[in-house]
Amino acid sequence: MSARLPLKFLGLLISVIILAPVSLPGAEKIRFGTSFRGPHYDLPMLAAEEKGFWKQEGINIEWLSLGGGGPLHRATAAGKIDLGMDGAASALQAISAKVPMVIVADMDLPIEWYMWVKADGPIKQASDLKGGIVGTNRFGFSSHAFTIIFIRNLGLEKDVRVVAIGGLRARIAALKTGAMQAFLDGGLVVANLKALGEIRDVGTLKRFLPRKWSDQTVYARRQFLQANRKQVRKAVRGILRGAAFVRDNRAWTIEKLQSFSNFSPEAAQVVYPQLNFGPSGRVNPESLKNVRRFLIDFGIVSSEKIPPVSQLYVGGLAP
Repeated sequence: MSARLPLKFLGLLISVIILAPVSLPGAEKIRFGTSFRGPHYDLPMLAAEEKGFWKQEGINIEWLSLGGGGPLHRATAAGKIDLGMDGAASALQAISAKVPMVIVADMDLPIEWYMWVKADGPIKQASDLKGGIVGTNRFGFSSHAFTIIFIRNLGLEKDVRVVAIGGLRARIAALKTGAMQAFLDGGLVVANLKALGEIRDVGTLKRFLPRKWSDQTVYARRQFLQANRKQVRKAVRGILRGAAFVRDNRAWTIEKLQSFSNFSPEAAQVVYPQLNFGPSGRVNPESLKNVRRFLIDFGIVSSEKIPPVSQLYVGGLAP
């Protein structure tokens, strides 16, 4: 059973999703937060709850879907979240800011980022962006750095102006009115617009990133992990079972992409093959090392504040 409820936290009114687990005698509730409203975050959680994977593990999960990495990290720092799912780059930024969290699993889901332009606009290839404006969500975050990486590797850094536009709706509006010519975002996020033929891509970020890379991770609040290692392991096992169910059950996933994630039937067919979660959940230290180096090189975090890779994760918690 699921319900949508508002959450007021630290003075901010944030829309959340709370999936109320079946109460298990003697099982303490674990508060699991996700940072992003998207199928790669929502559907593994939904499958784990709906199919009883966490119940079979003997744990209760309260799922809170918060409006971004900032609210999620603040809730974690305040002890309101025990486990969370977040992008690797976002999680490492939080750790460098002294949020007491540590990565415990990797969803092993490559997330493709593309440079999107208006489908019927004048930009036909990436080089046509010269002299134009590229929008991003906010400065100082990983999406901004990804945008800089893309244009820098095309030799356009001095010829393209990057501006902070805001969320997806604001960027789409700016694209349609000609206030900007392009923006970088994940294919999962804009699938409806692509299916409608409103936007198209002029290149992928993937070719500019290291081959070994971490996109989507599960973390634990350090104090909670120290006191509840077995429960963390069970929670990780449940979420990985949920991810595997999403990957391996096309009919269920297509239906949820439409009814829960609000994708059109056409977009759902495009999104489903991209939900190809890996099976192990194990953290690859080299992948984290590459993300860490990326954050330092692009001035998002300082090398003095971010811990070494060995202190960013705890192994042995994924099956």
